[in-house]
Amino acid sequence: MTTQVFGYARVSTLTQVRDGEGLQVQREKIAAWATYQGLPVGLLDADEGVSGASMENRPGLRRVLRAVLGHGEGAVLVVYKLDRLGRNALDVQETLAVLLDAGVRVVALSDGIDSASGMGAALLKLLTSILSTFAELEKETIRVRLLDGRKRADVNDRTYASEPRYGRRRVCLLYTSDAADERSS
Repeated sequence: MTTQVFGYARVSTLTQVRDGEGLQVQREKIAAWATYQGLPVGLLDADEGVSGASMENRPGLRRVLRAVLGHGEGAVLVVYKLDRLGRNALDVQETLAVLLDAGVRVVALSDGIDSASGMGAALLKLLTSILSTFAELEKETIRVRLLDGRKRADVNDRTYASEPRYGRRRVCLLYTSDAADERSS
């Protein structure tokens, strides 16, 4: 079989999708790498506004993985950064193990990881473990920050996001000049 590139891109928030920079940059970098290598792109798919915390609810990733594994040897999975595959160390390691066992070359452009390079698959697994652990740590840090923001909003009786939390309701107090005059007298 001929060598073929399969690319996957992901951004976590809908804001990143709307602003457009994240996905487009990832797609362009993957396509440029394939062009530089002189390889055809078989499939370049993405998940827009989807967290990498879980392998669930990412149809773009599933399509790319099916295509890569269906192509078998000679397939190259290219991601812009390893954490695009996921932010759960165990999920990323399991995915990479399956890909490497199937003879798929894995490239993470921004991280400088290439399973076909001199460092080989064993070093890739070590680097993957370290990088995916940091990605998981970052995910947990973001989660803690969000929870702290919600707690501060609750204490100050404010809405943290556009919608109040379950069990709360938004109350708008409208003050007119007449009501303000009545209060001051």
